[in-house]
Amino acid sequence: MSMESAQDFFRGDTLLAHKNVRFSRSRRFDLRQFRGVIRALPDPEDSIEIFPNNPAFKKHLTTFGQLAHDVILRRILGGFSKARGIQSLFLNRCQFEKWLTDQLFRNAKRELKLEQVTDALDCTTQNVRDLVKADVLKLAKSQNGQPRVRGRSFCEHVMLSASAGK
Repeated sequence: MSMESAQDFFRGDTLLAHKNVRFSRSRRFDLRQFRGVIRALPDPEDSIEIFPNNPAFKKHLTTFGQLAHDVILRRILGGFSKARGIQSLFLNRCQFEKWLTDQLFRNAKRELKLEQVTDALDCTTQNVRDLVKADVLKLAKSQNGQPRVRGRSFCEHVMLSASAGK
């Protein structure tokens, strides 16, 4: 799991941190509590197994940790693998797709770095520039000389390409 994904996994409201957290640079957790939370989550019926390296996370600008966080808080019905622990999640396919779409729309409210867009679309900078020229993606104000893409146009492009692929 990437560091970014692990940090998303343990955001403030997932598990209670140890009392000495204010004296430490990194938060610390009681593994017994964590194990109890994971085992209490059921595997939903008719579910698919989702791994941290799923390409859908990169395309929708989210992480496995954010999904696990929402599963632990029961914002979405799911459970962890009994055999692999936190290395994979079980989720209903429709719920997973809806969650990815929600994350994409949440990210549409902000401007995206050009590197984020090229990573998410798995393309080159020139391909992104071609999409801008074709008026598919819209550029936003650049910050510190770094070009940015409007999140809304990126979101619309991903949704249109997903519906065209079906």
